[in-house]
Amino acid sequence: MLLASSAFAQSSTATLQGLLTDSSGAAVPGAAVTITNKGTNTSRSFTTSNTGLYSFPLLPVGRYRLDATKTGFKSVTRDNIVLQVSDRVSLDLTLEVGGSTERVDVEATAPLINTNNAALGQVVENRRIVELPLNGRDPFALAALAPGVLPTPGAGFVHLGGSVPSINGASNFTSEVTVDGMPNTTPRNGARSNFLIYTPSVDAVSEFKVETNSLSAEFGRFNGGVISVVTKSGTNQIHGTVYEFLRNSKLDANSFFANRGGIPLGSLRRNQYGFTLGGPVTLPKLYRGKDRTFFFMDYEGFRESQLATTNFTVPTALERTGDFSRTTTAAGAPIIVYDPNTLREVSPGSFTRTPFAGNIVPANRISATSRALAQYYPLPTNNRIAANLDVGGSRRNRTDSGDIRIDHNLSDRHKIFGRYSIQYPFVGEPNG
Repeated sequence: MLLASSAFAQSSTATLQGLLTDSSGAAVPGAAVTITNKGTNTSRSFTTSNTGLYSFPLLPVGRYRLDATKTGFKSVTRDNIVLQVSDRVSLDLTLEVGGSTERVDVEATAPLINTNNAALGQVVENRRIVELPLNGRDPFALAALAPGVLPTPGAGFVHLGGSVPSINGASNFTSEVTVDGMPNTTPRNGARSNFLIYTPSVDAVSEFKVETNSLSAEFGRFNGGVISVVTKSGTNQIHGTVYEFLRNSKLDANSFFANRGGIPLGSLRRNQYGFTLGGPVTLPKLYRGKDRTFFFMDYEGFRESQLATTNFTVPTALERTGDFSRTTTAAGAPIIVYDPNTLREVSPGSFTRTPFAGNIVPANRISATSRALAQYYPLPTNNRIAANLDVGGSRRNRTDSGDIRIDHNLSDRHKIFGRYSIQYPFVGEPNG
């Protein structure tokens, strides 16, 4: 708890600030400004300064209502304010002279614009995260929707997540990904690149922001970009989902070029399934968490069985008998087999040997042990000189992951949340 002050370095929240003036443009000090989260019905209040300014930092992302009141003025309400991750936006309000029982509702206003800093970025909101088709349902794949973001090769398997993307041409080692303000990357390959530690489920992500340029001082050690992810939290309404996504090669068509080359469609069976549930924490007859304590939990399972092929080089049927007359290099030149018993020195430090006649090792020169072991080699499956044995097997991959998050409002000035996330990935490579 003593180290909590350092947590402000990577904020996954938003800030709303502004100026209250009267119809003549003069500042209105001492006005009461209240902001209310429409999802949780929690409120925070602020009294404008002598210069009419107000500020609400550390607001969770979501939809808000802003109310301003002052004796001698009509109250003003601005509804449906959408605050996104890392927003620092300004909203100025004008109070009109009138009774405090009169209210002015401001509707159909333009979206808020960040005028407080020069950071460039793009928010990918929950609707796009959930509804856009994603191979393997990796939410970070959508970072490429932001200009200047170039995806880098992943870990090789869709359920293991991948690398941090390259942003504005910089090495991905100079970029960062945070989840709820906490770093989510680790260096690999001799600290030359960053990999993701944890990949949250698509249904657990509220939204994320890709900042590509002019980063604020809190990200001063990065010269690439920053991706800030915010996970979902519960609200006063109980919401949940149950889903399963299926991919199966029996429903797929082979590619044109594979058909032309006579290559059959590879086998693939993939299932991704899970659920989410969020709402107020309620313990019958003990505790009612509406407007105060909220939970969100999710689980996702990944099961995949996919054809995995590899190849080896094994002796041909003729080579097993000692006949190397047809063994050649890739260029077609014969590979000569020499009789080791004919080694002789032709000059100081120079030796020579005699090839076997016809490039065939006589049967009586082949070790009985070697001849016995050779029968256990599979026969080649093609006519290639090298890599003449193709082997196929089933790669069985699985992952279990989940989150549970609790948000609690201690008061209108103090809030706390905790999240526990777990992910167990497993790659089942066939033993060729």
